[in-house]
Amino acid sequence: MNINAEFRTLKQLSGITAQHIADKFGVNIRTAQRYETSCTPRPEIMDYMRAIVDDDNQYIEDVLEGAYEVIVEANSRMGYECEPDKVQIPRYLNAYYYYRANGEDAIPYERYTARLNRVISASVSYTHLRAHETPEHL
Repeated sequence: MNINAEFRTLKQLSGITAQHIADKFGVNIRTAQRYETSCTPRPEIMDYMRAIVDDDNQYIEDVLEGAYEVIVEANSRMGYECEPDKVQIPRYLNAYYYYRANGEDAIPYERYTARLNRVISASVSYTHLRAHETPEHL
């Protein structure tokens, strides 16, 4: 995979916008947009994007592998009660409601929604795989 394709993939997985990259690293917005096609991103930008995706991958792994107590505790702080075999991950109508519920210091809304979509996708894939298991597969 070339560097531009990798950047584009990392950007999609993380939910980070070109504007965020431009602001964080002091580059022009058009330059940040061109990282997806023709300009070579600086190494520290790629390291930043990889670190975000790695962090999200760990989060998703934790959710799928049973970080149930953490989610239950977070849900209870927000006033949700979880059934023993269910987990609720809040989805917000827009950034306004997200920041109202989580504060301005929360991860960026775009990153939260990208992470949420990856959790949902991974959960559905996992559930689909589990649905096809039979005693001989266990």
